Amino acid sequence: KRKTKNASKVKSVNRLEFSLDGLNVSGVLEDHFSHKEFRPGQKRAIQLILDGKSCFLILPTGGGKSLCYQIPALILKGLALIVTPLISLMQDQLERLPSCLSGAIWNSYQTAKEISQIKRQLRNGELDLLFISPERLFSPSFRFVLRNLPLPGVSFVCIDEAHCVSEWSHNFRPAYLEMTNVIRNELGISTILALTATATRQTCKSVCDALSLDESDIVRIDARRENLFLSVSRDTANRGKSLISLLESPRFCDLQSMIIYVFLKAQTEQVACALRSAQMDAAAYHGGMNAYQRKKIQNSFMSGKLRIVV
Repeated sequence: KRKTKNASKVKSVNRLEFSLDGLNVSGVLEDHFSHKEFRPGQKRAIQLILDGKSCFLILPTGGGKSLCYQIPALILKGLALIVTPLISLMQDQLERLPSCLSGAIWNSYQTAKEISQIKRQLRNGELDLLFISPERLFSPSFRFVLRNLPLPGVSFVCIDEAHCVSEWSHNFRPAYLEMTNVIRNELGISTILALTATATRQTCKSVCDALSLDESDIVRIDARRENLFLSVSRDTANRGKSLISLLESPRFCDLQSMIIYVFLKAQTEQVACALRSAQMDAAAYHGGMNAYQRKKIQNSFMSGKLRIVV
């Protein structure tokens, strides 16, 4: 199928038609996603959404969470609304959509022309998925668009990085706490798919309470990551020098891509500058940058042109 993109914000294809009667979900997986079998937890979560039930899916990173909203979005009639906390995640998810799915991003950095195009596609029922931030749900004009979608409207809402409902909602992302009221009461959407790779038992309860989910809706796959190594350094005298020595060590010098996390925006610039002074290919990435700067750095890192992001 031929697909088109517009400034990486829109991806269009010819929509497919499915009947839920006797549907073989495993056949859809192989025919349209080129996978022979589901990973643990995927099929159960997908079947719950296809049955019109909600699900809180906890899969390890790399466990295939995206597939659990992509297959229902392909099969179900209507629009799948994907709520994601970061624009960079939306862009990555859109660009990774398989060719059988049509998707778009709606965010505050887009031009009036881009928004107009997305509205037209929504009115015409041309999109399978729409990626938005939680704050977008509180825009009266956006809710008006959703209420006037062609039937059957929104098929389900997927809340990606659902642990944010617990960890962020009480400080700088209060929209997460109010999402349930908008989704269930104002928009009348009953099916919610919550996704995360990070959730303690306490976080699970907090998310379920916030999204009005039952604990029976939880599908949890715990996995010990054999490729994950943790180590701690107590060297506080000169952490910058220690970091450079660490990155120059045999264990790290051959790695093609690295992400370094710090606590403050100013530290991202300081660390990146120190690494560049040591002849390392590094760039800072933080919320104080504009959308163009962040997208440029993200693309450079994802394509292998940039080795280190701080």
